[in-house]
Amino acid sequence: YRSTQTTDDATVAELQKWQTELNAIYNEMLAGNSDVSDNNDENQSRTVDISRVQSRAIELEQAISRSRLRSNPADVPQALPTSQPLHAESFLQSLPPDLILLVYHVVGDEIMAFVCTKGRLHVVRHLANVNEIVKLQMRLQAQWERLRLGASLLQRHLAQLQLSQQRILQTLYHLLLEPVFTLLAQGCNIDANTNSEHLLRNLTIVPHSVLHQIPFHALYDGDRYLIESWAISYAPSATVFALCQQRTFIQTKDALLVGMADPTIPYVANETEN
Repeated sequence: YRSTQTTDDATVAELQKWQTELNAIYNEMLAGNSDVSDNNDENQSRTVDISRVQSRAIELEQAISRSRLRSNPADVPQALPTSQPLHAESFLQSLPPDLILLVYHVVGDEIMAFVCTKGRLHVVRHLANVNEIVKLQMRLQAQWERLRLGASLLQRHLAQLQLSQQRILQTLYHLLLEPVFTLLAQGCNIDANTNSEHLLRNLTIVPHSVLHQIPFHALYDGDRYLIESWAISYAPSATVFALCQQRTFIQTKDALLVGMADPTIPYVANETEN
């Protein structure tokens, strides 16, 4: 009993130590994203630091999971639906014919994409590296922080702020969407017999890792934002998306819509009512 108790105490202490470090890393990552200037040298150093702490966070999360599993395997849920592997062929066949699934994945420093349509799977590698995406995300966050400077200041500098944001969103579009655009366009021709364009432009995006912070629907091709051309939805993973496709939804005419307008977005009330 003493030996077991000593082992349990050591495991608990180890877990507490790792969790404390992980919490500190999360705070460091949040601080790094919330206080960014446009200085390139400063951004570069912070990008490197964030890449380092992200790697350490992943290591700690994996270590904590392994330790908990070793300490009490009986507490680990068995046969969770999200833990079952997807079979590519059956998964692709289950996709709605009017939808394209764009799945991103980060391996090391490489960002790749999987374009899934009914019966087809295409892989596009080497879209970008994690560091350059993190750097752009930090610059975009800094631009959004400036929107809190007040209505009068925004009115004076709105055009410049919009241009600055569009440049960042266009760079992200060039890195993350332009290399797969041909495949997305081909996916729109799944059913050549229908003239209903909106049925052929449904795009579900599955981000991964740092890409969860990217507003894909707002990416800009130089002429329009992605949301202007596609009906965009998101899924946390391909497995979760597949499970959701198996659910039965009940049609209803009742809905609860909530909106709150302020001086910067005055038409929210009209949109909610209509």
